[in-house]
Amino acid sequence: MVKTQTIEKVDQLLEVSNLSVFYGKLQAVNSVSFQIPKGKVFAIVGANGAGKTSLLRGIYGTAQYTGSLTFNKAAFTAKTNRFKSGIAHVPQGRAIFGDLTVKENLSIGVLGIKKKTNELEYLLNLFPILETRMNKQAGMLSGGEQQMLAIARAMMSRPSLLLLDEPGMGLSPKLRMEVYESIRRLLDQADHDMGILLCDQEIGYALRIADQMSVMQKGQFIWSGEAGSVSVDELSTKYMGLKA
Repeated sequence: MVKTQTIEKVDQLLEVSNLSVFYGKLQAVNSVSFQIPKGKVFAIVGANGAGKTSLLRGIYGTAQYTGSLTFNKAAFTAKTNRFKSGIAHVPQGRAIFGDLTVKENLSIGVLGIKKKTNELEYLLNLFPILETRMNKQAGMLSGGEQQMLAIARAMMSRPSLLLLDEPGMGLSPKLRMEVYESIRRLLDQADHDMGILLCDQEIGYALRIADQMSVMQKGQFIWSGEAGSVSVDELSTKYMGLKA
């Protein structure tokens, strides 16, 4: 009697097929394809100028692109409102409003959302330092606190997919680790199906929290696989051309 193997069906949150991103005639991303399952962190690592930020902009619809994007089994067009569809984007540099208080910044995260969410208590438990800063101007926060605020603001809309661009940039190693650990907890403790797409230069930190990973170079993926199947040294030397 032949035994049959049961193959677990993976529920894909985002499916990207042959995505290319352009700025006028300049092509920044060249025919990239990947999938993000629900409940997973997918990391894309690469040096400055590799095309990581452009890829995020293409997915979020803020840059011209070709190819297909399917999110929660629905096809996106250039006119699809990503935010209302359930995607939140934390850009490089955080983009918080420095003159507004922490509380006011968080409230911006639900503007335009008809169905109000109740994420504040959960997010303040995840980032307890923010609860002590609610009436403080965001521009007066430390770099790590500002990054936590940017992530919390994005999560206020209860997104299904969170796009993160260089969340550890400019932070000390200690603060950077706190931010990355909070990102993983955010996904693991979420009470709804979601996924995270992380774009980063920090290979070691990305490997700590990612489930799947791709290395990007000159707008293309040159390696993809399970994050646990590769070491920091191998990624650095073999795929990114850095010295060990």
